Formats: sequence, C-alpha cells, structure tokens
Amino acid sequence: MNNNVCELCIENKDDFNYQVADTGVCGQCIQMNECMDLDLIGTYRSHNISDSDIWAHLPRLRHAHTEISFHLTDKQINRLIERFKNEKPPAN
Repeated sequence: MNNNVCELCIENKDDFNYQVADTGVCGQCIQMNECMDLDLIGTYRSHNISDSDIWAHLPRLRHAHTEISFHLTDKQINRLIERFKNEKPPAN
C-alpha cells in the first residue's frame, strides 16, 4: 500500500511540509510529485525527532518509485529510528 500523498492531493494543505517531503509517486493520483508519508513522519515526530533531523538523516517516504524503488517495513523503520537515536550527530 502506498501511503504517499502529494502536495496537490493532501486534504489539509497546512499539513504539507516540504522539509519532510520527497519525490515519489502519490498513492492517490499516481503522479510523480513532492509527497509526504504522513504516518511515517508522525512516527518520527512521536520519537521527538525534529523535521530538520528527518530531512537530513532519515527516509521521508516508505514507498519510493523513482529511479531507486524501495519499500520500508515497520521493522526497518524502527531499526532506523533506534540507530538514529543511538548515533545522532551533535547539533551545530
């Protein structure tokens, strides 16, 4: 299931944040566009990971259908979060 929602299809335009968006295929309109995976971003935020850290250190989409196609499972996401928390680079 593709949970990506693009800037054109998102219901509440105020929810769209380019800092945590990435290029992907929208699960609603099936067009390549800047997309967000709101559930994934919500998971990161629930672990108190800032948007700037999400942008710099973590995948922003679970489903990418660009030149490099991938799908991240919940288990992989949890491992990425734990690794980020354990290895977080110092703030500048």
